[in-house]
Amino acid sequence: MKKFFTQTVWMLVALLATVSANAFTVNDISLEIRGISTSTGSFDPINEYVSPSGKIFTTNGDIYVSGRFRNNTGSIIEMDASKFKIAFGYGESPYTSQVYSGGGGNLTTISVWGHDYTDVIFKIPTNWDWHIKNNTLGLYFIYTISNPIHFFNETYNITTSVVRTKATNQAKAVSYKIDGPSELTTNAVYSIVTTDGSSLPSGLTATWDYPSDFYRINFTNTTIELGRKTAEGYYTLSARLSNGTYVSKSIEAVKPVSPDPNPKPEQGLSQGDIRLDLYRISDLGNGGGNLLTSHTLESRNSFVTTTGDIYVSGEIWNTTSNVITLDPTKILVAFTNGDSPYTPIVYNGGGEKLTSLTLRAHDYSMVIIKIPANWPYHTKKTSDDYTYLDFYFKYVNNTPVLQIFTGSYCVTNGQKSKIAEKESSIAVSYYDASNVTVKSTDNVAIKLIRVIGTMGDLVKSQSYGNNCTETNFDLSNCKNGIYYIQVEKTTGVETAKIIKK
Repeated sequence: MKKFFTQTVWMLVALLATVSANAFTVNDISLEIRGISTSTGSFDPINEYVSPSGKIFTTNGDIYVSGRFRNNTGSIIEMDASKFKIAFGYGESPYTSQVYSGGGGNLTTISVWGHDYTDVIFKIPTNWDWHIKNNTLGLYFIYTISNPIHFFNETYNITTSVVRTKATNQAKAVSYKIDGPSELTTNAVYSIVTTDGSSLPSGLTATWDYPSDFYRINFTNTTIELGRKTAEGYYTLSARLSNGTYVSKSIEAVKPVSPDPNPKPEQGLSQGDIRLDLYRISDLGNGGGNLLTSHTLESRNSFVTTTGDIYVSGEIWNTTSNVITLDPTKILVAFTNGDSPYTPIVYNGGGEKLTSLTLRAHDYSMVIIKIPANWPYHTKKTSDDYTYLDFYFKYVNNTPVLQIFTGSYCVTNGQKSKIAEKESSIAVSYYDASNVTVKSTDNVAIKLIRVIGTMGDLVKSQSYGNNCTETNFDLSNCKNGIYYIQVEKTTGVETAKIIKK
C-alpha cells in the first residue's frame, strides 16, 4: 500500500495532469482480459478457453469477464464507463456493457493513475448467445468516442447450459444490426438484418445517417447502397428503425488498388492457413437465408431452392500472422471428393463480385458464393430418399492445393421461377458531351441525377424539383471514358452508361 505522503504528492500532480476521456490513444492505455465467470465473484483464467484450446466454458446464461486497464503514461487517464461497448465480430455493431470495479461496484468513470493499473469487471451483453458460432464467441472491446478505440479482441470456447425459450404467446426479443462489408472501396450495399437470422418484421423501415464523404446510390426500406467519393479512414454508418431501435456500423473507407492482372500461385501456404466458415444457404444472392446447420445430412431437413440457384455465405479466414492476398476465382468446389472441381462466383458481403481478396493477419472477410449451375447433376440420394449435395471447397492457387471446407447438406431443386425483366424508364442521349439529355419515359418526376466514374467517384450531382421529367447537363470538362448516369425517381433508382470520347 502506498504511503499517505506518496498519495498526497500524486493527488497534487493529478490536479495538473489528468487526461480527459477523449484525449488519449490506444497506445496510452491497454486492456488485459484476465478471467471469466458466471458472476462478479471468483474468476477462472480466461486464457484456458482461448480458441482452439478445446476447453469450453459453460454458463447458465450470464458471462462476466475481469480485466485490467494499464496506464502507460505519466498522467491520470479518466474514461466514461458508459462508452465501453462489446461487439461479437469485427466491424459488427457493438452492444452496451455494464462495467464494475474489481470489487463488484457499479462504475460511471474509470480512473487510472499514471504508470498504474485499475481492475474492472465487464458484464457481457445478454444477447451473446445469439452470436455463438460452433461453440466459439468473439469478444471485441471498443471505447465508443468520436474516433473509436479498439482495445482488445479474442475468440473463446463458450457454450450455454440453458436454451432461451419464451411462452408461445410472447414475442421473442429481436435485436438488429447493419450487415455489409467493413471496408468500402468503390460501392457496397448495407442492410438491416436480425442478429439471429430471422426475418425482419413486416413494415419495418430504416432512416439512414451516412457520412457526407459517401454518396447514396440506391435504397429500399431496409437497405442502402453507398459509394465512396475520395474518403479514406474510419466512418460510422447508422440507422434509426421505425420501431425506435438505433443501430450503427464502423466502416473503413479504402482507396481501391488495382488487382494483379496475373496473380501468381501462393507458395508456402499450409493446410489450415486459410479456412472457409459457411453459415447460411439461400436461393438469392443477398447473404441471408437459412442457417446451413439446419440442413445437414443428419437433419433430414431439406433446403428448397425456388429459383434453381444456391448461394452459401460466411467468412473466409486468414489464420496466419501475415497479410495474404487470394485470387477468388481459384476458390473451386467439387461435389464428390477427388472429382474435378468447378468454378463458383465469389462476392463480398455487399454483393460485389471479387477479383482479388486481401486478408489481414488473423482476420476474415465476409463472402457470398454462388454454387455452379450444374449442381443438380451432382445430387445424391440417401437410403430413405433424401436428396443431398456434397461440398468440397478448395483453394487451387497454391502449392499444395488447400482444402478449406467440406460438408453435406439436404437440398431440393424446386420449380425455377420466371422473372420478367423490368423495362427501363429512362432515356439518355447526347450529340456531344456538352449537352447530355436525360428523360423520364414514364413521366415519373426525376429527383436526383448523379454521374459516377468507373472507380466509384462522384463526378457530378444535381437535385431537381417535383415536376422535372427531362433535363440536360454538361460533361465537356470531364476526361474521356465511361460514366454511369444514376437517375433517382420516386419509384427507385435506374442507371445508364455513356462513353465520352
